[in-house]
Amino acid sequence: MGGVIGAVSGKFVLAATGLLFSATVERQKVRAWIDPTAAVSQVSARLAARIDKTGQPSAPNSMLVRRRPMTIGIRAETFGVEALSVTTAPLPNGVDFVVGRDILGAHVFDLNFRSSQIRIILPYEYKDLTRHMTPVALTPGPDGTWSFSVAIVGSPSSTAALQLASPNAVTFNSTPCTGEDRTVPAGPIEIAIGSAELSVGAVTIVASPICTPAITIALKAFARRHIILDLPHHCFWIDQPKPTR
Repeated sequence: MGGVIGAVSGKFVLAATGLLFSATVERQKVRAWIDPTAAVSQVSARLAARIDKTGQPSAPNSMLVRRRPMTIGIRAETFGVEALSVTTAPLPNGVDFVVGRDILGAHVFDLNFRSSQIRIILPYEYKDLTRHMTPVALTPGPDGTWSFSVAIVGSPSSTAALQLASPNAVTFNSTPCTGEDRTVPAGPIEIAIGSAELSVGAVTIVASPICTPAITIALKAFARRHIILDLPHHCFWIDQPKPTR
């Protein structure tokens, strides 16, 4: 991993499809989107054509490969990837680069929701940055989902899913799985995650026929908070809010 001359801004926005930010792929500035359901990171066909420069259109689901690893830049840091999947499916909001599980599982991401900044944490920074944060263990699912233990304050512990491709705050599935008794909470609610707590003003309620975790916690739940997404070590870290005076 190294630095990049002319680094892109690390500012991100929460759109209807999730977290969007600027990145570079082979020095091409693009709009990027985090989607853990993608096993391999993807580029649009138009971006593949700009990088490949052969004039030949990319076949659906083909792989973009060069003679050397391709350089990805996020803020001031760069790293190499051997291949990127070329998607011909329409991508949201002008996105040309989809960050999938291969990249998410190889790097530690700093997501500061107070300043709306994203960056990659370097190994020598890790210990100092996580010193005063709360670690939360994650259990990976086969489809890119991650689950962890939470408790709505005043209720028993439950399993929640971490949703990185949605801008919502908290979604509650009111359809119980076998043997479960799901009581639908009314917002605002306090959610305990280890020794940390999240205050959420509103809860989206759905009735899904699929047996899923009762609670899905997505990006807006972390408003005004600072998290470190450490999927290589199957965890994330969340800051402890400063006490109000």
